[in-house]
Amino acid sequence: CMISQSLWSLFWALLLVGLILYFFTVIILQGLIMSLRSNPEIVAKHEFIDDVTCLYGSVWDSLFTLLGSITGGVDWISATTRLNEVSPMFRPMFAAFIFFTVIGVLNVLTGVFVERASEVNGLDKDLVIQSQLKRNKAFLTEMTKLFKQANVSNTGTLSWHEFRDYLHDEKAEAFFAAQQLDCFNARILFDVLNSWGGDDEISMEEFIVGCQRLKGQARNVELIAVLNETRSINKKLRHVLHDRGSLMSNESSGTTSMQLAEECID
Repeated sequence: CMISQSLWSLFWALLLVGLILYFFTVIILQGLIMSLRSNPEIVAKHEFIDDVTCLYGSVWDSLFTLLGSITGGVDWISATTRLNEVSPMFRPMFAAFIFFTVIGVLNVLTGVFVERASEVNGLDKDLVIQSQLKRNKAFLTEMTKLFKQANVSNTGTLSWHEFRDYLHDEKAEAFFAAQQLDCFNARILFDVLNSWGGDDEISMEEFIVGCQRLKGQARNVELIAVLNETRSINKKLRHVLHDRGSLMSNESSGTTSMQLAEECID
């Protein structure tokens, strides 16, 4: 999508540049022909005719010369040397062409390309979001289908025995592995999925939500959350132990002072 959109913008940009080159080519050739007809003595110079014919001998030659002037292939001042001998008006005309094309048109086209790229990038983000939503919907559909297949009793809740028996199927195990769900230890997986419920059965909602939480990169988030919580608990425990140690030290100091006082009285 992004490539096709860029190619379409490139086509219109090349068409615009081509029309501008053709417009100035016609003006230069028309002015050159009229000037040579009014100055026949210049035509008698063979060296002049060879140079002019090489650069402006035809429409294609003129287009190529103008294209080289705006892309750095031809020095545009050298390209106007012979034209200036015919008429001094060609040099400011050529300068206007360079100024208009290089500073004006090409910069505008660059801005258009950048803006178009930003729009396409935004479209790509929308496509990524839509694609992710489709994957989530497909995952919910597949997990719902899997739950119904495992729930052979049709009670609406999945027991441990039904879950264990279903995981004995190689296709079911392969599907869990494809969803990045580790089912090597079925009992641990069942307990994790059932951690939101108090009984030994899993509802369809608990099953789907649990699989989503354990799926793919979500496990890393859960591990980081558990790690942060463990660090917080350890920090609080150290504070409690420190306060407890300080209290015990104070009690011990108080007891020692009382003993010394009693000995002095005795």
